[in-house]
Amino acid sequence: VWGDEIIQGKKPRIKQLIETFEKYRNPVITAVPITKEQTSRYGVIDPKQQVDKDVVEVNGLVEKPGPKKAPSLQASIGGYLLTPDIFEEIHRMKPGHGGEYVLLDAIKMLMQKRPVYARQITGTWLDTGTPLKWLKANLHIALQRPDMKAEVKKMLKDLK
Repeated sequence: VWGDEIIQGKKPRIKQLIETFEKYRNPVITAVPITKEQTSRYGVIDPKQQVDKDVVEVNGLVEKPGPKKAPSLQASIGGYLLTPDIFEEIHRMKPGHGGEYVLLDAIKMLMQKRPVYARQITGTWLDTGTPLKWLKANLHIALQRPDMKAEVKKMLKDLK
C-alpha cells in the first residue's frame, strides 16, 4: 500500500484485497473509479472480464492513456496483494524510464503467466499525491473528527 493514497471506509482496503485473494487465489490489485478527465493522471485497468460485482480479471494496465485511449474508468492505485512469484518477474525486469524499476511492470509480466484481478475498493479514496490533494485530504479527515471540526471550520473562516 502506498502512503499517498488513503481509503476511508468501514472495511479496510487490505481486508478487501485479502477477501478477493482468498476467493481467486491469484494476485489482486486495488481499483478505484475515475472520471474520463482523470484517465490522463493514473494507470488505467484494461479489464478482461467481470468476474464478480467488484472484481475484474485484468487484461492489462495502461499508464495515463487519456480519455480517448482509456480502456475503462478504473484506476489502479497503490495497494497490491501479490504472490511470491512476483519476485521472479522483478528479477527478470530491465530498468525503465530514468533507470527506475516499476512494480506495475513486474505485475504486467506476471499477467502473462497467471490471472491478476482488480478489486474495486469500497470507501472514499483520498489521493495525497500533490500538495493541494494532501491539504484537501487532511481537511476532509479533520472535518470528520468531532474533536477538530469546530476549530478547523473556524480556522478556514478566519483565512479570508
